[in-house]
Amino acid sequence: MMFMILIGMFTSYVIVRRKSSITNILDFVLMSPYVIPGSVLGIILVMAFNKPPVVLTGTAAIMIISYTIRKIPYIIRSSTGILYQLDLSSEEASINLGVSPMKTFFKITAILMLPGVLSGAILSWISTINELSSTLILYSGRTGTISVAIYTEIMKDGYGTAAALASILTFATIISLLVFNTLTKGKGSVV
Repeated sequence: MMFMILIGMFTSYVIVRRKSSITNILDFVLMSPYVIPGSVLGIILVMAFNKPPVVLTGTAAIMIISYTIRKIPYIIRSSTGILYQLDLSSEEASINLGVSPMKTFFKITAILMLPGVLSGAILSWISTINELSSTLILYSGRTGTISVAIYTEIMKDGYGTAAALASILTFATIISLLVFNTLTKGKGSVV
């Protein structure tokens, strides 16, 4: 998740602050997972990583890659939205006072971006723990998730177990939202 947050912050910064045709293409490419169904992405990843030299099929790594590809647009879009609202004058003042651009990013811009980044991160987290479409294609006996367990129980007519697992998943989602609201003290918005 931290990897997704850092990539999302840097990418949105480049997209907003370094406008060019290349960044427009980058924005389009990074937002395209919204349109690609999870099952299609799962099949693509299985085809790409099913033969040597890199065999990831059946590992947690392939699921992490899938979740990162599918969910990073939430972080990028919310970070981009907040960056459009931030005035450049704070960054310019910092750089004019001799602070390096990288230090300015971490000390000023990243902190000002935090509500948007947290909003995107919590949306990404919630949709990741509820993800089923790509997970059904990619999971193995060692990498099953609660969503897959719910699906499996329903297929076996184990509705009681499925309901219990769904309750746990719902509880985890509610806890995630409460943690987000606590961290942002109600100033952030997930929706």
